Amino acid sequence: NIDSLINVKMSKDILAKFVKKNIYLILIILISTFFLIPLLLPGFFASHDGQSHLIRSAAYFKALMDGQFPPRWAGDLNYGYGSPSFISYYPLLAFLISILHFFTFSFENAYKILLGLSFLASPVFFYTWSKQFFKNHVAFVSSLFYGIAPYSFLDLYVRGHLGESLALALMPLVLFFIQRNRVAPQ
Repeated sequence: NIDSLINVKMSKDILAKFVKKNIYLILIILISTFFLIPLLLPGFFASHDGQSHLIRSAAYFKALMDGQFPPRWAGDLNYGYGSPSFISYYPLLAFLISILHFFTFSFENAYKILLGLSFLASPVFFYTWSKQFFKNHVAFVSSLFYGIAPYSFLDLYVRGHLGESLALALMPLVLFFIQRNRVAPQ
């Protein structure tokens, strides 16, 4: 009984240290999650690019299941006549949606999951990058400005452009690794 009490106290101490060390990241995730509440509602939302992403992703998944790798021909598009749209279509988004769909998510939910994750990752990666230059509280405020900028909401809820949302999330990560691996001049 005493051993279990000691283990509980040690677990609480470890959790308290983790929270104290990562309080800004936890706050960023909580604040950003608040703005994702409309995305969590059931059904699909109307956006400029959302429906076309879903249609192309479904055709991409069907092409993968038909044995095309990499997919080039979307046989069900263009009123059933087919289309070579995958030749010029960027494949990463449709591939990620296809992976999530393969694991029993609907195309709509997979799309919304990727949009939500990119919206959450954007300020988190900006925080990790800006922490290299500024103190933690300054990096926290700047990452909030980056994450909840009006353009992020435009991409998320009006345009529904998944590629650009992922780019906004990954760009600070790329800058982080460039800065981290920078070679000092000799």
